[in-house]
Amino acid sequence: MPDALTIKIERTPKVAEWLDRQRQPMMEAGADGLRSALARHFRKKNATPNARGFPRSKFWASAAESVTSAVDGDSIVVAVPKREDRGREFAPVSLRWKGGTILPREGKKALAIPLDPAVAHIWPSEHGGVATGGDYDEGATSLFWPKNSSHGFIKDNETGEFLWLLVAKTTHKPDPSVMPSEDDLRKAVARRMRSAIRGLEAEGIEP
Repeated sequence: MPDALTIKIERTPKVAEWLDRQRQPMMEAGADGLRSALARHFRKKNATPNARGFPRSKFWASAAESVTSAVDGDSIVVAVPKREDRGREFAPVSLRWKGGTILPREGKKALAIPLDPAVAHIWPSEHGGVATGGDYDEGATSLFWPKNSSHGFIKDNETGEFLWLLVAKTTHKPDPSVMPSEDDLRKAVARRMRSAIRGLEAEGIEP
């Protein structure tokens, strides 16, 4: 599953010679247009309320800031690097786009999914009541895993409420809305390239 989206720029015979002369500024303009279009799309997703009513993690804002673009021959490549927070890797944009499975980090037995908004974006080890080795003492929280169950919980010992769901893995379905449509991306590239052409014409460089 690639972490980069590549769009091929087709050249017509009419402007091929001129493009060869001005190829680099044109391609760089297109690359910037594509990068901006993706960043805009991610910022818009970041403004959408969380479906569960939890505080937002700012994942999409971080993704927008991390978008990079480059020119590779006659192609423009845009990449969205994986996000890390406090030394732990979050699901990359490509996983949310194409779908896939998340497993616990090495040395861990389960993934912790917040059930209460109060612990959203907080690791269980940061909440208190967690002893070394991953065992939970009788402090703030304790581990509850029913016998023969595929999942467990971390509960608040004072209120008895479940704070996190513990699972062996999570599976994500593909989500096409993660990316703008290909048509929108091509239009973004074309707009920025047309702007570059106008700039070149203003300098007296015409096709």
